[in-house]
Amino acid sequence: MALQIVESWGCAPDAKTILNIAESALQKLNPIFPEKTGEVRLHVQDFADEETLEALYLDDAYALLGVYSGIALSLELHAVSKQCDAEIWLFRMPILRAWAEQGDITLEALTTQTLITELAAHYRWTSTQIAGLYQAASLAPPEEV
Repeated sequence: MALQIVESWGCAPDAKTILNIAESALQKLNPIFPEKTGEVRLHVQDFADEETLEALYLDDAYALLGVYSGIALSLELHAVSKQCDAEIWLFRMPILRAWAEQGDITLEALTTQTLITELAAHYRWTSTQIAGLYQAASLAPPEEV
């Protein structure tokens, strides 16, 4: 007797799916960004590399959902800003694990929260600016913000 599947959940979201979610969130947030923030490039890979984990003193690759790479807007100089592109790296497996463990958040919301967290930390936005980002994304801020 063959196993009959009643519901199909599909495959786990791949890097392209998470990148699409993040790009969509960035598009939604762009109108309220400070001027240069819209130039952020997004990348998705399964995990942070060992060098990144070591630099952040992390032993657990699942502890890092995303990381910003670049010069903070408050420190950018005209001569440097073109050479040091702002990038956000999102890590698929830790995001998927956090999504499964939380259980009460959509993948889109978690990915957007991760994106906002990285932008806010490195652009030194105020709590008012961060609240505006969450409002623009139609999200409630996480408890720790």
